[in-house]
Amino acid sequence: MFNLNATASIVNNSGVIPGFSSAYSAPEINSLKHQRRFHELTRRLPAQELENLNKQLTRVTEKDIQTLLQALQMGNWSAPLFHQSHYPFVALEAFKRGSIEEESFGTVMLYWVNCHDFGTNEIQTIPLFNTNGTVNEDAEKLIESTLYATGVSPFPKLPAIPKTHAYLDKKQLRELILGLKNSPASERFIFVRKKDYPTGNIGDSIYASGLNIFHRIPGGCMIPSISLVRDFYQMKFGKEAAKINLLLGPSSTLDIENSHRLGMRDVALHFPGTTLPDEADNQNAPGYLFTLHDLLFHVYLVSRIPFEHAQRFMKVVERVREYIDIRQKHNLDARLEEQYAALLIDMDFQDYREENMALEGYRLPHERKMENVFWSTLATYVGDSMQIIKASENLPTNTELPLIETQEERNLLDVVAATLPRNKEYSQQMEEELSFLKRFNPHIEMEKSHLFYLLKKWKSLS
Repeated sequence: MFNLNATASIVNNSGVIPGFSSAYSAPEINSLKHQRRFHELTRRLPAQELENLNKQLTRVTEKDIQTLLQALQMGNWSAPLFHQSHYPFVALEAFKRGSIEEESFGTVMLYWVNCHDFGTNEIQTIPLFNTNGTVNEDAEKLIESTLYATGVSPFPKLPAIPKTHAYLDKKQLRELILGLKNSPASERFIFVRKKDYPTGNIGDSIYASGLNIFHRIPGGCMIPSISLVRDFYQMKFGKEAAKINLLLGPSSTLDIENSHRLGMRDVALHFPGTTLPDEADNQNAPGYLFTLHDLLFHVYLVSRIPFEHAQRFMKVVERVREYIDIRQKHNLDARLEEQYAALLIDMDFQDYREENMALEGYRLPHERKMENVFWSTLATYVGDSMQIIKASENLPTNTELPLIETQEERNLLDVVAATLPRNKEYSQQMEEELSFLKRFNPHIEMEKSHLFYLLKKWKSLS
């Protein structure tokens, strides 16, 4: 049983934990770097929203910033400043001046949007460390409770991912928390709320996909610090971990594509006076849930995809865009190609998740190879794109592995086949993945599959 009340009371008397770094760097050192990041953070905002934001920033005083720094360093999230409507602007100006780090600004905004949506009194603040510097085991248990698969199957006709599947073991979790000892004071907390958004939202869908990282806990929901999430990805995925690119305002498809090229994933933050969609992936995503779907779902999925694969996907997107231009110049329908490019850019590739690859149903006769997943993803998403278009026209769709139905799909696969270089390694990977799909779908005519056609076309061009 988690004693949240006892744990939260640590904050009221803690001050700055002895031996811990406050980790707020000298503003004169960080100012130029932070101003550049400020531009990246805000450049997606509409002109009027950006103008209004900058006007508000001019009203922030040095006293405001010092008040914020003191509250953060003391871990005092109940300070009077956090009950005033302008504190997000104080945090943003503090970041712009280099007084706080980007992660601290992001964490303040996660706290703000949850307070805004549910009320400050509904948000509990839980320190990761006790006053003597030891790990707060109540906080550790809360975090651990989110690091297991949900026991829900993301795929039809497949067994659920076992609830025993852990994303970190206990030793790794302790190392993760201890690694935050010298982070900015704002990052050494998690937040808890007992209320949730109405059901039928993107959070429910993410949970149904088997993921619950830093989200639902017994009796409520958890909100992590940005640094906790960042360090989790680095521990879990090492050099393949996607960098969290915080921003205000929605990203365009081109923004996300460019972020992939740099090994990043955009994460949109709510901020006063700015607008974010209330839907994500065609599902309700009110308030914090829009950020959650970026931060705790898409960054995770992108981090599972090897950077080399991501670059190959983006290369295919470039070629498909050229093909779209050709079709449009000849007044031909390019919806299939546009949908395919959008799916590749979004990189919501469930098959790359290690817990899905480890399902018993996937061991026929051997565990699936990560390098082979690239090819089935590249091919089958042509079919998935066609199914999305058919669904938009209220036509019958195939919920299993879709097969080639149109010449337009073959034409698109021809473009894909011509994009990537020829070598024996690629050929072997495609053949192994095709063999896997045959075993996994014995009732389907694989000779009519998109991967079979791609392999045949690719070999003919060699």
